[in-house]
Amino acid sequence: MVKTLKRARMTFSNTAAILAMSFAFFAGHQSVNAQFWTENFGTDFGFCVSQGTLANGNNNGNGPWTVVNVGVNGGNANNWFMSATANGPNANNECVQSCITNPPLNNRTLHISQTLAGDADTGVNYYETGFTVVANTSRRAESPTINCTGQYTIEVDFDFIHQGSGTDRCLLQYFDGTTWATLTQLPNTTLNCGTQGQWNQFNISLPASANNNANVKIGFLWENNDDSVWSNAFLLSVAVDNLELSAGPPPVVPVADFDITGGPTTFCEGGCRTFTSTTTFDPDFSTGAANATYSWSFPGGTPNISSSQNPIICYDTPGVYSVTLTVTDNIGPSAPVTQSNILTVQDCGPVVDIEASLDIACANEQCITFTDLSTGNNVNAWLWTFASVDGVDVVQSTQQNPTVCLSNIGFYNVTLEASDNDGVEFETFLNYVEIIDCTGPEVDFTLNRLVICPGECIQLTDQSTSTFQIFAWNWDIPGGVAQGQEGTPGSSTLQNPLVCYQFPGTYSITLTAVDQEGPSAITKTIFITVDPCTGPPNVGIGSSATDICAGDCVDFFSETLGLAEEFLWVFQGVADPSDAVSTERDPAVICYSTPGVYNVTLTVSNSNNEVDSETFVAYITVSQCINPPVPRIDVSSNIVCAGECVTFSNESTGVGIDSLSWGFQGALITSSTEANPTVCYNTPGTFDVSLYVRGAGGDSLRIFNDVITVINTPECRPTIEVSAPDTICAGGCANFSGFFTKADSVKWTFIGGNPATSTAESPGLVCYSTPGTYTVIVEAYNPSGPASPEIFSIFVGERPPLDAGVDITINAGASATLVASLGENPPIGDFLWQPFELVDDFSAQTVHTSPDETTVYIVYYSEPGTCTAVDTVRIFVNFISAIGVPNAFSPNGDGVNDEVRVLGQGIAYMNFKIYNRYGQLVFETKSQEIGWDGTENGKLLNPATFVYVLEVTFAEGGAETYTGDITLVR
Repeated sequence: MVKTLKRARMTFSNTAAILAMSFAFFAGHQSVNAQFWTENFGTDFGFCVSQGTLANGNNNGNGPWTVVNVGVNGGNANNWFMSATANGPNANNECVQSCITNPPLNNRTLHISQTLAGDADTGVNYYETGFTVVANTSRRAESPTINCTGQYTIEVDFDFIHQGSGTDRCLLQYFDGTTWATLTQLPNTTLNCGTQGQWNQFNISLPASANNNANVKIGFLWENNDDSVWSNAFLLSVAVDNLELSAGPPPVVPVADFDITGGPTTFCEGGCRTFTSTTTFDPDFSTGAANATYSWSFPGGTPNISSSQNPIICYDTPGVYSVTLTVTDNIGPSAPVTQSNILTVQDCGPVVDIEASLDIACANEQCITFTDLSTGNNVNAWLWTFASVDGVDVVQSTQQNPTVCLSNIGFYNVTLEASDNDGVEFETFLNYVEIIDCTGPEVDFTLNRLVICPGECIQLTDQSTSTFQIFAWNWDIPGGVAQGQEGTPGSSTLQNPLVCYQFPGTYSITLTAVDQEGPSAITKTIFITVDPCTGPPNVGIGSSATDICAGDCVDFFSETLGLAEEFLWVFQGVADPSDAVSTERDPAVICYSTPGVYNVTLTVSNSNNEVDSETFVAYITVSQCINPPVPRIDVSSNIVCAGECVTFSNESTGVGIDSLSWGFQGALITSSTEANPTVCYNTPGTFDVSLYVRGAGGDSLRIFNDVITVINTPECRPTIEVSAPDTICAGGCANFSGFFTKADSVKWTFIGGNPATSTAESPGLVCYSTPGTYTVIVEAYNPSGPASPEIFSIFVGERPPLDAGVDITINAGASATLVASLGENPPIGDFLWQPFELVDDFSAQTVHTSPDETTVYIVYYSEPGTCTAVDTVRIFVNFISAIGVPNAFSPNGDGVNDEVRVLGQGIAYMNFKIYNRYGQLVFETKSQEIGWDGTENGKLLNPATFVYVLEVTFAEGGAETYTGDITLVR
């Protein structure tokens, strides 16, 4: 019969001994795990038909069982069978029974039985020595592979009977996919059934290596050593039935949790707390807290992350904070646990604030008073720290409102630590005050324009003052380029530079001046606008003055934004009516003679038909007074090269000017009383010009700084261009010429040549008599310095012994052979004949030709390391007049004598006509290259005799007329 999976079991009498073993073996066992694999070895189909069925290869639905020899086995070793000869108990009997004695019994079991013929598989018994057989046995019955993937805490449970001893026994074994291991020796069951055993249940846990293992096997190893000592009087062996594997629940990941200790969860900034993990772990599978890893997140804490099990974290900033913990053990990571808003960090001190009496102070000259503005619960203590940013100077004070004198040049950071009844707070104010060096000039400057268009320039005028002489100026002009200092864009060292801008934008201009005390401590900065001059115009104006005396003049300039292409100025009250209107962009020298207050109007427009106009009311005020004259000048050039000259023009304005005097710094003449002098400069540098003017309102002296810049840069020096051959032949001469700019003197040096030197710009012919390579040097000079010399080589080669041969004479139409001879030298270079179209191969040494008239042939020969040789030969052509016309021809298309034409040579002109017997013209040509093919107007003519007339003019003069007959043959 088929047994149920679970049923009550009988209790062994030696329970205490069995419980001392490493397996569970007890009556009435019930597994708490879930069964996932079972083997009941099948059933018989009646009357013991399964007797003798070997276990090896038997498959009951889980896969085939395997029986293997693992030790010594005799010739009649016992074997594993899978039959009903050791039938399991029925519902009323727990004793083993056999289908042999009771054929209806059909429940098959796995058991050891003898193998002798006639006695094979008689049930649960085995042979031992003493029966004239060798029956020592060591055989293991192995289950199919059992897939334990996803199974944990696995138990093995089966029904069995067993009678064994120390040498005759059954071992329960386990395979982990790699090796077999013995779990235990099966215990003996009782013999309450007479000669039969009583079925019992066995239960044992598999090792941890079976967990989640796809390659598990269960084995039963039977051993008897044939020593004539048997385990029981009835030779009972072992039988197994209802083999089951069950599993418990799978391992679980940690459950993260934590506590906060060290104080309340609400505390002041700067406080610390201990975070203690209270995570729980799987008691069966986890390696526990000591081997786990911890990942803490503490937003706002220090540190803000930790991998410690129980970290200590501090909080310096007030706020409400959360904490997150994730724990990972050998099973896996926990779900992150977050305790939100668990910490409240309070601001427990005063709110710190300060102010200073000065933001900028002079070093060692000015002191600064600092005032505490902190608020809180009875602010009662202060600690000030004043530290220069370079760390050189540090000053401290415990006064509430200290006055401090600082000496280190640069910025200072100010820190105030204040205390009240609730705690201590501090605040650092970076770069709070600046200490400057107040020595040096007081910087000031003006500029003539505040708004320009791209490509225009602004004149900067230094007005710095000092008790000492100012000897250096440093302009910071980002985006600009000072004229005369194009090599250093963005800066200038001129006192009054003219600065030009190419790109739109707003730019700063900053000046620092230097005297004997050093650079100015405080700079001055003015911003200018480089307008794109593309948008609609927006009128703006500027002027050199707005309050003047009668007789004075004013310079006006447009400061219009946007695209302004046409300008119309209207000046009210001007002295000269012709000046009342101007279309210049920046009209200058607009003079006023009558006291009053006058308007200025500017209207601008552009090609986009955009117009803007504005009247600046009462812009100019003219008073009844006489001002000194205003010296004004104009120059032909501001930048000249050393050795060049400049023409100055007096443009001064004022009343009653009667004399003037010029002063020229750095010029060849230092003064002049002429109105418009011309002055030359030889010394590089930047020079001032002064103009003293005497007028009715007094005298005026004006120094125009940095008016003239004299340079000796490379562009001022001479340039040299040379025309010369690179190769000539020894004994020959070459023509040398040059083109020089800005050169006061030149010099040629011809090493190995004749003449050896020349000071002419174009020396002409220079001859070389000896082969070799010679150097030619060309130099040029002016006050700015020498030009970069031109140095080149000329190769003087030895002429190859080329000979084109003697002149020859041929008859017209004949051919001639020309040979270029090199004497005994083999040719290693290149030949070239001309006229190349008259010879068969113009690059050959030997050529063939057939000229029509007397011709001169030129042959060139060149080879490496020599010059080119040239020779000529003349071929004279004799003209021999010879005229002939064939008297018959056969135009049959065979390629022979198919046309009749004029034969001969020396013909300059001809006219060949053919007539039929009726005197009708059938063919005419003026070229020897064209013949008659016996047709007229494309039609074949019949065979006949025709008459020709040939008129000829010969190349050497003279003319003849020939007549005759021609026979056409078909």
